[in-house]
Amino acid sequence: MIAEDVLQMILTGEVKPGEQLPSQTTLTRRYQVTRPTVRQAYARLINSGHVVARPREGYYVRADRPMTWHMTRRNSREVTTERSVDPWVALAQDAGYRARQTIQVRTVPAHTMVMGERIGDILGLPATGLAVVRDRVRFLDEVPTELAASYYPYDLVRNMPAMLNPADIQPGIYPMFAAAGHDKTRFVDAVRPRIPSPAEANLLELEPGSVVLEMLHRSFFTPDDECLLVRHSVYAASATTFVWEVTA
Repeated sequence: MIAEDVLQMILTGEVKPGEQLPSQTTLTRRYQVTRPTVRQAYARLINSGHVVARPREGYYVRADRPMTWHMTRRNSREVTTERSVDPWVALAQDAGYRARQTIQVRTVPAHTMVMGERIGDILGLPATGLAVVRDRVRFLDEVPTELAASYYPYDLVRNMPAMLNPADIQPGIYPMFAAAGHDKTRFVDAVRPRIPSPAEANLLELEPGSVVLEMLHRSFFTPDDECLLVRHSVYAASATTFVWEVTA
């Protein structure tokens, strides 16, 4: 009842994007309910992407726009061959966002778990093998919206200086792999919602009760249709929409 009424205030424009919504005290008196009941109502609206909470200030109508990722294009070579920028940056810019990312590079052992699987099993590494990881925090209009960790076989990329350098790879990983004889053949995505870890909530600046979308993306390449790239991403769910296009 409370969440539905507040949502109507937002949808009808009674309270506009960026403006403050009624306080917990106001709503507890108006509906004769407890503060936890009001907090639960606002948590629903935060998770649906309509409301943001500001510590010590209150609740506000969300002013930023959710990003729609057209995943079929994002994961194809179409973007990387058109422009000399990272395909993630290109798609964000096309949607009207200012995009940037921070990058760290490290190595991890084959037994490292990623979304419930050993990275060595996914990438076909020996038991003593290593994977190179490029960890990124991605920002749209200076709002952190994605934590992305891309894994590659160390033996494959150790002679590719750009892969070991914490900077944007331009025009992207697919042309670099193609130059080494590995053209992308297909990709497989798995997505699930979950509660973020404290570290994830801190990096994405999420409010209590927020939900994230976790994705495991696998890219397969020639000549043997091997998985040579795994991207594990955690998105702020309220700011993210995925679209896959399948041609019959």
